[in-house]
Amino acid sequence: MAYEETLKMISLLANGDQSGNQYLFMKFTASGIEVCDTAGEDAIGVLQDKPTAGKVGAVAYSGVSKVIVGTGGITAGAGVQTNASGEAIAASTGDYKLGVALQTGAAGAIVPVLLFGAGQNN
Repeated sequence: MAYEETLKMISLLANGDQSGNQYLFMKFTASGIEVCDTAGEDAIGVLQDKPTAGKVGAVAYSGVSKVIVGTGGITAGAGVQTNASGEAIAASTGDYKLGVALQTGAAGAIVPVLLFGAGQNN
């Protein structure tokens, strides 16, 4: 069962409708937060709620957050990066490591991930 613990969050304006992106990795742009759309890119954190266009969303950048798992699944203890849909996948060399999976999960599952704050280049 996925869980969250001791989250540190920041409230940021949503760039467009982000209501379908809860528990996905987000990036920050000049227009506000939006879901990560490039595998391995840096992320500001994980969206915790469902903001619509022009509304403020809560983004967790540290602590243990629920995150949706991408294709291929994830193994507990694996470094985590984002795929092109903002989901958690195993980190690859040269990409940003955003945290560590605390549970194993198949694609589409929600697992707890210990977030590192700003990504670390792997």
